[in-house]
Amino acid sequence: MKNRVSSVKGWLIGLVVGVTVIVRYLLTLLPSYQVDMGGYSAWSLYLAQAGFDGFYQTFHVVYAPAYMYLLWLTGKITTLFSLSMETHVLLIKLWAVLSDLVGGYLIYLIGKRLGKAKLGFILGTAYVLNPAIFFNSSVWGQFDSIPATMLLGVIYFFTLERSVTAVILFALAVLTKPQSAMVFPVVLYLFFQTPFSWRKLISSFLGGLATYTAVTLPFAAGRSFLWIIDLYLTSGGDYPYATANGFNFWTLCGGQAVHDSLPFWGLTYATWSLIFLAAVALFSVWALWKKGGSPQMWYFTTYFLSLGVFFFGSRMHERYMFPALLFLTVALLWDRRLWLPLVALSLCMLVNQWYVYELAKKNQFWLANYDPVAMVTAIVTLLAVGHGVYYLLSNHARHLVVNEVGTDKGVAR
Repeated sequence: MKNRVSSVKGWLIGLVVGVTVIVRYLLTLLPSYQVDMGGYSAWSLYLAQAGFDGFYQTFHVVYAPAYMYLLWLTGKITTLFSLSMETHVLLIKLWAVLSDLVGGYLIYLIGKRLGKAKLGFILGTAYVLNPAIFFNSSVWGQFDSIPATMLLGVIYFFTLERSVTAVILFALAVLTKPQSAMVFPVVLYLFFQTPFSWRKLISSFLGGLATYTAVTLPFAAGRSFLWIIDLYLTSGGDYPYATANGFNFWTLCGGQAVHDSLPFWGLTYATWSLIFLAAVALFSVWALWKKGGSPQMWYFTTYFLSLGVFFFGSRMHERYMFPALLFLTVALLWDRRLWLPLVALSLCMLVNQWYVYELAKKNQFWLANYDPVAMVTAIVTLLAVGHGVYYLLSNHARHLVVNEVGTDKGVAR
């Protein structure tokens, strides 16, 4: 009888996974956001034909180099098999879709370590089928899923007490998308919250340095070793707005497509943004120090920090809330009451992406200030930020009982 039940469970899990994969594949057939996909397709074919050297001098590319290796491989496959442009686009999308699936599997693994394999499977499946998530990768064609999944892996490796692996993966995430650096305060705290070790510190430094060298050197083309710093500074300067279609705090303040160097409340938008971001980072570190002895707090605080950066940061695009949704989904493993902010923020990110996507079809790439859809969405996001502050300050953010630092054996009481 027990074997029959296990067989039925295995069949059901296989069915759910199979249907999920098929649905995600079919969604990739929908039209992409042409501005982004046009660039990815051109870069992919160029890299396949001309290689890495001189790529950043040939194109005005503000994207980090790690993702370019996936575009290079896609271009190679497309060229080798003489694939159609439609198939080429599909392959470009599939990298992010695969990353979504890996993210869902990581959620399951985290749940399994907690003794909540069933809940982990449900949440992992819900994440992969979350419209805000699949719109980003399967429809739009963006790759925010890839660095976000890496960041989840970073925190997961810290729970396994594999700090060196976590640091290397964090370096790779930043080399995939510079916005990944927003969770640096959490990474720094988790790295030093265990007993100090010169071996761990040196190994992490060398591992990070090796990762940086391996990723950036093929693109260097005679430039300085730290050429990527100039690239990241340039990428920020391409859209120097208080908000670049991201429905956040600056939307409410009339900062849509307004240069962040302009005066606001006696300073500039950019200066206020830095002040708010510093406050969010300090509050997050304080929360970890005060109540952060458990993985529950590690995941939730990373969610809050990611959300805070999106909401108060200048130059935010419509997609930059992505990591927050992933970490909030994981936090539900400990507290199922978090489903409400997860649903609310998923709707906010979906609306933000869909609205910009639809307007682009009419060749309108920048929203007007005080757009009603943007304003309502930003207000809902503001409420979620407020809830995050309340959660970290209140008894809801309980310090879990753990057997040893860096494990996830604690349970809420």
